[in-house]
Amino acid sequence: MKGLIDKRYIPGTWTVLPLKYAVNFRSDNLPEGTDSDYEFRYVDIGSVSEDRGVAEVESIRFEDAPSRARKRVKTGDVIVSTVRTYLKAIAKIYDDDDVIVSTGFSVIEPRRVTSEYLYYLMRSDAVCNEISKLSWGIAYPAVSESLMGRIMVPVPPRNEQMAIANELDQGVARLDSAIALLGRQIETLESYRR
Repeated sequence: MKGLIDKRYIPGTWTVLPLKYAVNFRSDNLPEGTDSDYEFRYVDIGSVSEDRGVAEVESIRFEDAPSRARKRVKTGDVIVSTVRTYLKAIAKIYDDDDVIVSTGFSVIEPRRVTSEYLYYLMRSDAVCNEISKLSWGIAYPAVSESLMGRIMVPVPPRNEQMAIANELDQGVARLDSAIALLGRQIETLESYRR
């Protein structure tokens, strides 16, 4: 698949390969015979926002759950919405205790990449744009895991993956701090106006 990677700009120690060779697309689902009283925390597409990750979870019993509440996750997995891809509903799983996600997510397990690097890679404009290009449909554009798996991605050595993720974590923290400060300043100005 062309478009995402220009190998001239990739360091010689990095590998460029289809996403499907860097990760596992997990398909561990709750079986239909699950105990009807089994209670879990459910993450739907609407529960994940581009800027906050998993913003809310709903505790629900299996018998009351929608039929799409089926996919199991593990800590370190990254979930990527395969429907309404323009929403960029992408999140890293930090706590997998009784968490079930919608079948509208692709559950991606790191294999040749660290979880931290995978999270930022999947949220990158380059990967999100490729996912959007591969999506079909107008009202609810969707993409299959097999198409997503063809996206060519850069895979640095693990120590560089960690350094990249750490730098991005620090940048996000600085940005969050600046946004919080700006919010406090706006509140102060509004109180002065009142």
